[in-house]
Amino acid sequence: MRTRTAVSPAVAVALGGAGVLYLLANVVASWWLVLGTGALLVLPAVAALQRPRLDAVQVGRRMPPRVPVGAQVPTTLVVRAGSRPSPELLVTDVVPGLTDARVLVPPLPAGGVVEVAVVRTAQRRTRSRGGTLRLEALAPFGLLRSVREVPLEGVVHVHPVPSTALPLPAGAASREDALAPTGRPGAGSEVLQLREWRAGDPARAVSARHTARRGAPVVLEREQDGGAELVLLLAGPGAGQEWEAALARGCAAALEAVSGGRPAALLSAGTPLRGRPGPRDVLDWFAAADDAGALDDAVVARAVRRAAHGGSVLALVPVDAVADRVRLRRAADAARVPLVVLGG
Repeated sequence: MRTRTAVSPAVAVALGGAGVLYLLANVVASWWLVLGTGALLVLPAVAALQRPRLDAVQVGRRMPPRVPVGAQVPTTLVVRAGSRPSPELLVTDVVPGLTDARVLVPPLPAGGVVEVAVVRTAQRRTRSRGGTLRLEALAPFGLLRSVREVPLEGVVHVHPVPSTALPLPAGAASREDALAPTGRPGAGSEVLQLREWRAGDPARAVSARHTARRGAPVVLEREQDGGAELVLLLAGPGAGQEWEAALARGCAAALEAVSGGRPAALLSAGTPLRGRPGPRDVLDWFAAADDAGALDDAVVARAVRRAAHGGSVLALVPVDAVADRVRLRRAADAARVPLVVLGG
């Protein structure tokens, strides 16, 4: 964004002072007062010619990409002057979820660089873009104020502090049964069979090694693994202390599952997470809980289906989302899947 220049209240003081001196000059007939009046009137013009130009100033920031709520966040702000010297700057770093950081940067020569370390606080859980660095400078005599806002790239995650994990119900089968192969073709780690290629098979299913041996296309089928032992399902948006406490408990349960090597799945309306999540994925997912929408039949069916082989569902649903809770309870009961609902 280019530099914006605005008139400061000091201009009114200069013009008012010029008017007073002009009136006094007429009363006492003093040339000195007339010269003073002219000097005050010239000041705004000089300030306009000498106004700070901030377009060439480069800025940056270094800080952790993910932090817990309430943590002290070390941040380093970097300011580099361009091809011309930069004036004294007030730099304000604005990141949603964090307290603003304000530092005063002294004038820099052309090409000069300064790094300033500050500490701020993570106030609330959120996932936000990189935020904005705002540069402010006053022209000579403080009559004009130049402002430039620089958006920064990246994503900042402020995740809940995991609380004590709640006890979850065991699934209909043991963990070994949940991880056991199902005997059906699908995504998995164990080889089910080798067979001849049939019309409709995707090209990626063809085994190059076995095809070369037999001299004809051969498909390698893998055996589908059992369902996830723990499926976390998130509906939103929620708000309030009870909702944040529920997210903290759900976060602890998810971290306990993935850290212990248990299969887990994270699902939310509109933002499904594919693949096997790790601890960082869990923290980022809970930081972005505000992005989750209301549950729909497709998401509920997917959650129940993932937990159908010895798993369980941990759902985080706002207390006022009665329809979502009823829909989820009916689907879990019909599939005989253990269900725990948090949210107030």
